[in-house]
Amino acid sequence: CSSRQRLLVVSEELDEAELAALKFLSLEHVPMRRLEAIQKAQDFFEALQEKGMIEAGSLAFLKELLYRLGRIDLLEAQLGSSREEMERELQIPGRAKVSAYRYLLFQLSEDITEDELKSFKFLLGRELPKCRLNPKTTMLDVFIEMEKKGILGEDNLSMLKSLCAEINIILLKRIEDTLCGFTPCGLSVMVWVSGRGLLSCGAQTPRGGGAAHCQALGAKLYRESCLERKPAGSLPCCATSEG
Repeated sequence: CSSRQRLLVVSEELDEAELAALKFLSLEHVPMRRLEAIQKAQDFFEALQEKGMIEAGSLAFLKELLYRLGRIDLLEAQLGSSREEMERELQIPGRAKVSAYRYLLFQLSEDITEDELKSFKFLLGRELPKCRLNPKTTMLDVFIEMEKKGILGEDNLSMLKSLCAEINIILLKRIEDTLCGFTPCGLSVMVWVSGRGLLSCGAQTPRGGGAAHCQALGAKLYRESCLERKPAGSLPCCATSEG
């Protein structure tokens, strides 16, 4: 079937929460105002087409979005791909289009419980408009409002980390492990490269992104994440163990 027919079938299979997640994951490519007006998956796909993110015969970005979303069923049945194929595809430098930062926020939103969401809303009561913190507000909505307010960004994670530390330390650990983890031996500091992998700074075998992305993101987050949790005796960031 044609690309438009495939898009139609996929759009009919997505629920409201999944559409919201896809919109969130696409914020680096489609303006927020444009996405906020979208209520239907078909309109979302049209917005992606307007920005050249999906084209006839080229649905790579949609494949990545469904993979990130966990809709492997649609990925396989409608787009002719698979989890394994996407994992290989996203190992190619520069191929991943969802930023590491945005995918991290999405993963956090999936982990945060209803009670924890209420705690986030309560603690942000003085920072965000009350009308934006109503009972229907999701964690993704909270992240978007924080970004609008200028208190959350790829190089501005301090408030998010403080909130996570107060609400659930495991969430803070998730952020730190994602942004600056360690090899199994604990000797080589790694930096998150893209939505699905870690890479030693300077290495040339990224999982899902390029070395340039690694270096740029690592430079922004080194002091904030690596220095805070570097164990005694570990090598400096961007150094690699010989064995």
